[in-house]
Amino acid sequence: MKFKHLLTLASVVICGTANAQITAGEYFIQNVGSGEYLNGANSWGTKASATKHGQKMGVAASGAGYTIDSRISNGGNNHFVNQGDNLFVDGAAVAHTITALGDGVYTVQSPNGDYLVQEGAYVNFKAVEVTDAAKWKFLSMDDMFKTLDEATALLR
Repeated sequence: MKFKHLLTLASVVICGTANAQITAGEYFIQNVGSGEYLNGANSWGTKASATKHGQKMGVAASGAGYTIDSRISNGGNNHFVNQGDNLFVDGAAVAHTITALGDGVYTVQSPNGDYLVQEGAYVNFKAVEVTDAAKWKFLSMDDMFKTLDEATALLR
């Protein structure tokens, strides 16, 4: 009987952490399908793009969703991931829905329900099925250092 309760508790803990909701903080947002990161590049240096190097972005609670602050601006206070299928990272603040799928993977949806999706070198909001191109990891600075440490361990 105690063993059964222990297994139940263990499964709750494992599932609870695997499906944890995102918390406010600073993240590098990595696409699951390509391993590339959400960043500003291409047109004006602010077109939502997928790049090999990450850009630390701020995630903050806003109403029923979250804003994503790219910290990239061509002037003014517009430095947020906005919405649309011609996405830029220097727009006005928009509250997006970030949903945990498990194993540290999330989807990001605009207010109209479209998913943040990587399409080649660009990132846009589209009405699509959820594939790896529409799945994202929110990596902390500690996560990035751990990855770097693991990669450089081979050189030691």
